[in-house]
Amino acid sequence: MAATLTPDARAGNDLRGHGGHDPGHHEASCGGRPVLCRNRFPMAFSSFFRTSRPGRAQVLAAGALVALLGTSVVSAAPRLGLPVDCKPGSTCFVQSYVDHDPGSAARDHLCGTRTHDGHAGTDFRLRDRATMDAGVGVLAAAKGKVESVRTGEPDVSVRQGSTEAIRGRECGNGVVIDHGGGWKTQYCHLRRGSIRVRQGESVKAGAPLGLIGLSGLTAAPHLHFEVRKDDRPVDPFSAAAVSGTSATRCSPRSVLWSSRAAAALSWQAVTLIDAAFTSSEPTLQDVATSLPPNPTSVSPSLVAWVRVLGLRAGDVETLTVIDPLNSRFVEEGPVRLERDEEEHLIIAGRKRDIPSWPLGNYNARYTLARDGKIILERDFSFSLVR
Repeated sequence: MAATLTPDARAGNDLRGHGGHDPGHHEASCGGRPVLCRNRFPMAFSSFFRTSRPGRAQVLAAGALVALLGTSVVSAAPRLGLPVDCKPGSTCFVQSYVDHDPGSAARDHLCGTRTHDGHAGTDFRLRDRATMDAGVGVLAAAKGKVESVRTGEPDVSVRQGSTEAIRGRECGNGVVIDHGGGWKTQYCHLRRGSIRVRQGESVKAGAPLGLIGLSGLTAAPHLHFEVRKDDRPVDPFSAAAVSGTSATRCSPRSVLWSSRAAAALSWQAVTLIDAAFTSSEPTLQDVATSLPPNPTSVSPSLVAWVRVLGLRAGDVETLTVIDPLNSRFVEEGPVRLERDEEEHLIIAGRKRDIPSWPLGNYNARYTLARDGKIILERDFSFSLVR
């Protein structure tokens, strides 16, 4: 059932809650308060033109490839530039890395949790559907020859369709480039009608291939970028094998990215996408479509919201809003997360029970603590002038 605005039983018209990626939507009572707790939906990513995904053993073997074949393989590999025409951390975001865990868990190249089970590529996520519609380019990461192309797949979220309808076409519209020596790169989920290259065409590094889209098995606009050596997926962030049993073997080095790309793609434990105010209770689907409207003095609600990537079970977050009279307007938290959440939304706000909201500055602070230490803190504000 879709979540709805519900007054806080203790604090009048407070709107407080947090939500993340899990199947379904529901309302629940948070500690006895009949308020929004979570908005959940699955975020599915796929990687290949072929129907089946690589097994976990294949992904682990790919992680070990560099260590097994030596430094000559690294030197022979293409040096990769950014495959997206955007600024990572600002206009686009790395949502998921390659999974190095050989079991049913998931672990990225730095032994973090910024991945999901069996994921064989790197996902570059756009802020919302509106950004996708404006057009964000997909670029050849290195020179090579176009091996294959698929076009014609619609830009439809799996939340609006079915996985069965795209079976065998999970990559959506995509391109594969052969760089020689057994090295290939693959680009998935491009926008329908945007692909600019043809099979057999030679391309230079940085050449435009198309635009980031929503085709194939995906619920949000992003590019799934994959590197392969001899048809085995390789993590461009990893310099050596990542053991499934020992975190001490994780490597912080970048070996396939160019120095410029590596500098732009620094790993973050968590990533804040947005922090803003709006006039009603937003859902993850709302903020993934476009930036919600700002509040006015007569908006039915005044709500602060924050969207982040990469949260873990046990993380503790707090969102506090101070009104123009320097009084605490509302606070959500501290809230301890019960499970890992790849994408997460927290809100804190109130329903209007007065003729109009006070004019002036509303200041918010979001904090996220992990293992007793604050790892993310963001202050943001909104000036209400009418």
